[in-house]
Amino acid sequence: MSGTDGDAGSGRPRGAISDEEERSPDEAQDADSEQEPALVLIVEDEEPIAEALTYIIEEAGYRSAAAENGKQGLEIARAHHPALIITDLMMPLMSGAELIAAIRAESGDGVGPAPSIVLMTAGGMRHAQGVGADEVLLKPFDVQQVEAILQRYLGRGRRRSAPGGPSVP
Repeated sequence: MSGTDGDAGSGRPRGAISDEEERSPDEAQDADSEQEPALVLIVEDEEPIAEALTYIIEEAGYRSAAAENGKQGLEIARAHHPALIITDLMMPLMSGAELIAAIRAESGDGVGPAPSIVLMTAGGMRHAQGVGADEVLLKPFDVQQVEAILQRYLGRGRRRSAPGGPSVP
């Protein structure tokens, strides 16, 4: 993925937080009285997969942010403290395993709440063992698997459309 591509065709640059986070001061004050949807960070270098995950997450009622490598993902995690991180294993600059190790080390220092981390891999479970993720999502996956992960770690979101859908490569 190139750094100039937008998140899920939304027109916003990669690494940007979903539109729901960009609010006027009045909207932000109103949002404080309601519980804001959890933020899910997607760290994936394959654009179609990142776009599919963004769509699933936002349709389930959560906010999303996307990064195309572990280094960018770590920067976003430090700045925005996502509740859940879904990361690929094999990526340029910093792998998913290196990202998980960095996040776990920092959250062990009490810097912020420790996010749940789901590791995606097409390489099978043997590649994901011992990495430190809370769960492994094997590629290809389908919408229902991602929705189940969201519910397991974040509870119920505010669904925008009907469940179901195609498999994601």
